[in-house]
Parts: sequence; C-alpha cells; structure tokens
Amino acid sequence: PTNARQVVVGTNEGIFLSNNSGDAFERCAGEHQETTVWSLAIDLRDSKRMLAGARPARVFASHDSGRTWRRLPAPIDEASDNPALRYN
Repeated sequence: PTNARQVVVGTNEGIFLSNNSGDAFERCAGEHQETTVWSLAIDLRDSKRMLAGARPARVFASHDSGRTWRRLPAPIDEASDNPALRYN
C-alpha cells in the first residue's frame, strides 16, 4: 500500500485493515467473512491491487488497497483436502 501506516492482515476470521500502524484493526468489507486467509499478495505495479488466498480454497481480489474484497471465480476443487487449481 502507498500509506506506510496501512497494515492488511489475513486471519482465521477474514481480512482486517489498520491505518494506524496496527494500533487498531477493522474488518474489511467483502465476501471473505469467516474465511481463513492464509496469504496476501500486493501487485508491485499498482499497490492498490491485492490478492488473498484462503481456505477453503478461494481467491479474493481488492482494487482499493484492501478496503473491499470480492471472490474471484477460479477453477478450484473446493472438496479436496489438498486443493489445486485446474488449468484447461
């Protein structure tokens, strides 16, 4: 993110955002509620664009520095214990 005080974290309860270096967090808006988020990635060319990987196997995207998130359609086998993307 372009704001040096902004912190975005993935937790067992979704994605949370702090704009004060982590002193306080608020839940981000979107479809990730009650989802275990294991990973976050920031687009190095446009820091407003972020991806989050979650379990069950899901991918979420943000285009506003992590404030809101939407689930991406992905060819993921959600029933698998070891989910993997399927490329056709």
